[in-house]
Amino acid sequence: MHIVVDKDYVCGASSVSIRKLCKEHTVIFLETLLYELLTTEPHESAMCFSKFPDTKNAVVIIPCAGPLLRYEMAYHKAACPLIDHRLKMDFPFDPVVSTGSLSSQQTAMLSQWQQEIQREVETFHQVATGISVWCPDLITVSGNALSDACENLKEQAAHNPGVVRGIYKSLRLTEFPPASVLDESWVLFRWFQSHLLFSLDYIKRYGFSELNKIPKRIEHDIHDIQYAAFSALAGALASDDKCLISNFKLMCPRGKVISKDD
Repeated sequence: MHIVVDKDYVCGASSVSIRKLCKEHTVIFLETLLYELLTTEPHESAMCFSKFPDTKNAVVIIPCAGPLLRYEMAYHKAACPLIDHRLKMDFPFDPVVSTGSLSSQQTAMLSQWQQEIQREVETFHQVATGISVWCPDLITVSGNALSDACENLKEQAAHNPGVVRGIYKSLRLTEFPPASVLDESWVLFRWFQSHLLFSLDYIKRYGFSELNKIPKRIEHDIHDIQYAAFSALAGALASDDKCLISNFKLMCPRGKVISKDD
């Protein structure tokens, strides 16, 4: 079984559980997880890295969506299986990385990465509320009615590929593969679908009004979009994040979920 692990799982699970998971399955370690661990407290980062086996390439390291989306745009075919697009990075990582003691070059790269994530955080309100083009009636409701409407739309986006393809087609993206060829095996499809689900969660939580301050959890959601998309492609997720698990199960009803207590 191929399984994506997120930070919540890695922080909460024991070393025994994580090493058992790596031994019995193909564990997919996303660049997103690497980013989260490198930007947390050094002692917590070191503790999390130490839970993984010290055997060579005990996990498969997969890049963020960007390179895989560019592959699909260039070749007009799905970037699958995921492990064919693994990064050529040694695992265990360089001890300098896993302890948080980065070189000046690595620190500069991490800083650039943080700036990219911050741009996504700052524009997420615009991205999320933009789905009102798909369903303008959302703007006219509030409270429980808005929550119910968002849940209904999430069900449609999760269970009807035609909905995802239809919204994708309406954007009229140039140089992108045609909507007709997309299905659940494409990173582009799952990436778009995951954005829809988390955008609807955002609207259900905050509505359409501009917020005076960006909630801290938005960055968390930005990362979870990656985890949800890739776990749906892999068919399994190791996590204790209720919102992430809920969206993963919508996208992949037959998918396997493992928690820190399993």
